[in-house]
Amino acid sequence: MTNFEKGIAELQTMQQASPKLRKSNKRSAAATQEHESGAAPASRETSTPDDIAKVVTGAAAEAEDIIEGLTEQLHDVVQDLEQAAIERPVLALLAAFGIGVIVGQLLARK
Repeated sequence: MTNFEKGIAELQTMQQASPKLRKSNKRSAAATQEHESGAAPASRETSTPDDIAKVVTGAAAEAEDIIEGLTEQLHDVVQDLEQAAIERPVLALLAAFGIGVIVGQLLARK
């Protein structure tokens, strides 16, 4: 599966989850208003430990997928830089020198 396909799948998942999140946010806002006004809270859905575990597991899996995608992208960038340095070594040295001067100036400022 390419990065583009992963992005499309992630977008579709977020689109499916958005109505639930909107509904949840409306409930939270209503509960806050009731609390501030002193009214008795309406019936709330309670989360069980299993529900919380499922959410945490899903979030961990999603974070792992994101990190994996970023790792692949970083690997591709490093390979591209290596190839560019092999093709044009003088330009690579000048770029490294320029970056070193810039970083040195930033670190030298007080």
